[in-house]
Amino acid sequence: DMVCPMNYHHFYNKEIPWIGESVALGVKEIKSSCEYLSGLFIGSLKGTDLQKAVEESLKNGADGVSFFNAEGLSNNHLKIIKSFQ
Repeated sequence: DMVCPMNYHHFYNKEIPWIGESVALGVKEIKSSCEYLSGLFIGSLKGTDLQKAVEESLKNGADGVSFFNAEGLSNNHLKIIKSFQ
């Protein structure tokens, strides 16, 4: 099983560090009962913001990330995503 909370910082007028805070709370709440994938809204993450959002997610305990939505993916996004492999 897995959960993919929508850590869409811009919906709450928050900055990238809020993603890490949200992930830390979510990971604590699920108590390792399943995988936690941090849901990121790709349309609000330009350039290095995407890298920072993924790093915040992983640093705060996410097992990985999921992205919404594929229409918003650019070649630059893909390059950043591939750098985490």
